[in-house]
Amino acid sequence: MQAVAVLFFLAVAVRCARARPAEIPDTPKESKGPLGLWLSLIIGAAVWAAMVPFYFIGDDFEHLARAKGPMFASLWELTIRGQQGAFLRPVGFASIFLDYRLYGYWPAGYHLTNLAIHLACVGGVYYLARELRFGSQIASMASLIYAVLPIEAEAVTWMGARFDLLSACFTIWGAVLYVSYRRSGRIGKYVTALVCFSLATLSKENAYVFPLLLAAAEYLVLPQPRWRPLGGCFLLAAILFLYRWEVLGGIGGYMNPTGQPMALHAGVKVLQGLFLRGPALLLLGYNWAQPPQAATMLLFLLTSAVLLTVLLLSGPAAGGWRRVCFCFVWMVVPLLPAHPFLLITADLRTSRVLYLGAPGLAMLLAQVFAGIPSMRTRWAAAGLLACLFSAGVLHNLGAWRSASQMEERFLAEIRRLEPSPPPRTEFVFHNMPYQVLGIDFHVAGLGDAIRMALGRDDVDARRVLDPSAQEDRAPKRPEIHIWLYCGAAPCAAAASHAARPKADRGSAAAHGAAPHLTLARVSQKSARHTAPPRADPRRVSPATRECWMASPRL
Repeated sequence: MQAVAVLFFLAVAVRCARARPAEIPDTPKESKGPLGLWLSLIIGAAVWAAMVPFYFIGDDFEHLARAKGPMFASLWELTIRGQQGAFLRPVGFASIFLDYRLYGYWPAGYHLTNLAIHLACVGGVYYLARELRFGSQIASMASLIYAVLPIEAEAVTWMGARFDLLSACFTIWGAVLYVSYRRSGRIGKYVTALVCFSLATLSKENAYVFPLLLAAAEYLVLPQPRWRPLGGCFLLAAILFLYRWEVLGGIGGYMNPTGQPMALHAGVKVLQGLFLRGPALLLLGYNWAQPPQAATMLLFLLTSAVLLTVLLLSGPAAGGWRRVCFCFVWMVVPLLPAHPFLLITADLRTSRVLYLGAPGLAMLLAQVFAGIPSMRTRWAAAGLLACLFSAGVLHNLGAWRSASQMEERFLAEIRRLEPSPPPRTEFVFHNMPYQVLGIDFHVAGLGDAIRMALGRDDVDARRVLDPSAQEDRAPKRPEIHIWLYCGAAPCAAAASHAARPKADRGSAAAHGAAPHLTLARVSQKSARHTAPPRADPRRVSPATRECWMASPRL
């Protein structure tokens, strides 16, 4: 996959660098109406509508539990103290809190909000290309490609990725307003662009690259660069960063095992993620853990064939090397804040961090397509690629469908197994997988999910390897121990947090098939065994099993 992507990007860069000015085609003339935008919005909405019925997953339950509290008091706490001393994202939480007031525990409402934000980003890409004078055809093709990129599955589908969506939306529209200000000189647009930048950084910290993107636009695309308005953006970025430092007591973000911020530690692998893995997944972001493998391979081969054919048919990209460089900058620079997570595996876990870099790829591909002399061939190739990308979106959504179905069935089986547990009960889960097809399965939010499922605030839940919150208390909480099985064998679970990736690779869930989920409640004495029974749970002797339940294959 990386080889095909590298070949494609190198060919585009070399062709533009070697082109003489006379060989560079003119930008296609602009049309009067945004017909291409409406087409992109309709196609994007139709493709992503498949994810609307999905259930909550993973961290969603933590966010829902937080949203139940007093809205304004919680938001004020998040604004002055941050989240767990690591993140400062009050705008993202505000959107989730508003959703909770509108939808409660109706999952489709949250997915509709995600879809609406994604479509707003699609519109932003269209108007950004128009403001940069790329032309209506390039703008239409860029918005269409951005609307259906397969790599966006995690960002658009998962409620927990709302922060990435909002950050990208405010960043894109902030850039649109800034470029429009540079064209018109209207100070109101400049002020609104700064407001969008502020909202973007308070949604997620990757938006701090906003001034760098504008600097690239000033130098590479806009006529007669003006650095004074850009200085205001850098000044605001410094103020926002100082505010973040004061609230979090440092740079914040995820920590490595030694307790140091991961953002401050970079090595050679960062370059691999920035210039190889990240761009390659933006272009060919198919989930190889999602069955059937033959479908993934077919999509990859067809997409590669279309891209390489377009390279043969296309001349130098419309607008020349400066525009191509700007697109490459927009692809790579937004990945810098997320550099610890760029070595994304074949299951596309953490691929949401690529969402802000996707507009750069979409505009780059649109310029390559615009280099095809024949308009009919140009749009036929763009339409074929959009169809393949749409099929890739539906393919990638299959993993999220399986995980959400497993999540919903898991909680339904808990309700059937123990609809009225004793007061202050703690559920202890054995052999629970950490991932399903690359999607986190209750790495966080387990207790919140059980409380929501049972409608009880006094119960709690944990994995057997996690520390109990009541070990030092007396009297002890009553415990209900439950084994999880994938088919006839226990679900693979990690022996420790550090061993999770290895355990995930060895689990049935990580190899491409949603497991046949079986839950079995066992006595506390039987639960102390270091290894579960190796036979089918339905054959476990009644002495060690109080009851068992099996759900259909998901």
